[in-house]
Amino acid sequence: MATNTCTTCGCKKCGCSDNALVSPAPCPTPAGCPDPIACSEVFDAECVVYTGLDIECIDQVVVETDTNLADALNDIITFFCEFITGPDLGSVVEVCDTNNYLDITSETDPETGVTTYTICFDPTQLPVVALASGTGISVTSNVVGNTTTYTVTNTDRGSLQNIFKNIAVAGQNTVIADSNNDTLTFVAGTGISITTNNITDQITITNSLAASAAKKYADLPTIPAAGSVVVAHNLNTTDVVVSVIDDNTNIALVHGVDYVWATTGLNTISVSDAAFGGGAVRVTVIG
Repeated sequence: MATNTCTTCGCKKCGCSDNALVSPAPCPTPAGCPDPIACSEVFDAECVVYTGLDIECIDQVVVETDTNLADALNDIITFFCEFITGPDLGSVVEVCDTNNYLDITSETDPETGVTTYTICFDPTQLPVVALASGTGISVTSNVVGNTTTYTVTNTDRGSLQNIFKNIAVAGQNTVIADSNNDTLTFVAGTGISITTNNITDQITITNSLAASAAKKYADLPTIPAAGSVVVAHNLNTTDVVVSVIDDNTNIALVHGVDYVWATTGLNTISVSDAAFGGGAVRVTVIG
């Protein structure tokens, strides 16, 4: 950093006089001062010394106190020239044909020690991100300024999965799942108990009545086509459950579709043909 080099300064100011003028009368009295005469001043820069605090740029001192004006100007010019040409900023950016989007190379001058960094990029090699929607998936985008937001949505939440959505019983309304987490509830009827095991995922349906409470008729009553038959039992109740099996095919008939039944007394029920067509059946009454 330069210091004051002025040792023998014959400093002079130009000859501007501040004495009173002869004509007109000296001002401010009586009145009418003339326009001031232009006066320039020439000085030796080495004779003017800066005595303020050190002049700094961030953490570097550019001009020290007690530096003459000539050296101070040289210090300022030197600082900025070194900053502009310094090795930290000796970089060149160029657009060039490269196999990569971005290449960075460096080269150091052995004489000056200056390292030049070359940043080479090829806009045609910019990576492209493409989002494709698969089966049951949709992809939408929303651009706001320089930001693009992608939204991925599941548009098929079950039709391609191996699941049951509908539970159908002949002659009854179909039970349809209303959502992915809908619940199917089993209700135990007369003489039936239902238990579940959440560990083994099992549902057990059991006849809760004693075996003697059920009467099975082996005489194989025959239901006339489009007619009905009365079946007697000894349960002394109208709160009974009836099942009917086709004796020829050993297939259970469906109440409300193949046949209908109704209680007619404490120990009697009637079984009527609906679409069965008549024939021998096996009737079980549980109460």
